[in-house]
Amino acid sequence: MTAITDYGLIADIGGTHARFALVDAQGNIGAPTVWMTRNYPSFADALMQYLKDIADDVRITAVAICGAGPLLDNAIQLTNSVWRIERSQVEAVCKVRNSVLINDFTAIALALPFLAPTSLKLLGGGPPAPDAPMGVIGPGTGLGVSGLIPAGEGKYTPLAGEGGHVGLSPASRREISIYSRLMEPRGHVPAETVLSGPGLELLYTTIAAIDGALPESALGAADIARAARDEENGTAREAIQLFTGWLGAVAGDLALTLGARGGIYIAGGMVPRLGELFEAHLFRHRFEAKGPYKSYLSAIPTWLITHEYPGLIGLASTLP
Repeated sequence: MTAITDYGLIADIGGTHARFALVDAQGNIGAPTVWMTRNYPSFADALMQYLKDIADDVRITAVAICGAGPLLDNAIQLTNSVWRIERSQVEAVCKVRNSVLINDFTAIALALPFLAPTSLKLLGGGPPAPDAPMGVIGPGTGLGVSGLIPAGEGKYTPLAGEGGHVGLSPASRREISIYSRLMEPRGHVPAETVLSGPGLELLYTTIAAIDGALPESALGAADIARAARDEENGTAREAIQLFTGWLGAVAGDLALTLGARGGIYIAGGMVPRLGELFEAHLFRHRFEAKGPYKSYLSAIPTWLITHEYPGLIGLASTLP
């Protein structure tokens, strides 16, 4: 008779990708399974398929799931997907009680104390202040934001919020011109409008429209990055520079709001894929450009998270 082994199940669900993994009794995370959300009509369908695919000798005893949307009434409606994650449905399908359900950037915040130096790239600033708040922000399909607040004895409390939808602030005549164009159909320009994959695409087409050079066909974020490496495409380069500067400005706002002298971490898939196009000095300039608080912010370190699955690390930390 085959012996049954108990595992925890963790799942990081974004607007584009669904990531599933098993966690053993020692807290080791197995190789993740990554699917495109568009390939399944609902989260429940994807979850049931994953459970069918795992080995027969695996028994799920605990579940922790994060999703890219706010947790309301024991459910997460993904902001950029039709998927909905309901706690009662998760527990019924997995046959467990007391599952953990949190926002995806809350999970990344929980991972911060566990990230190895090899999973981080310093973007500037000084050493982190001990026992100080930390912040995390990340452009991907949307813009995720969270924080981690010290709670004594080496413990932390994560923040669950929707900071990606705070208002964007222009800081030059060029940015005011772009902001005005973005505001016309919306009335409100949240940071996510430009600090995301779709946001970079919108920046590109907006700049082109203002300059009277609207491209014949829309470019995706990856296409814009490739075009920016071509010295002939100034529109693509400017879009990425504006993206970089605005991300620095919003990250600086987050640092001030949280008093995040423990550091600000950049997560999400976009910045690593931009590579050398992401100018750290421009990011830091806008991060620190807060008038009398420049010296306060210049001391705060900023890191790029290079680990591919930080949300899974945070989720694993919540399992019993």
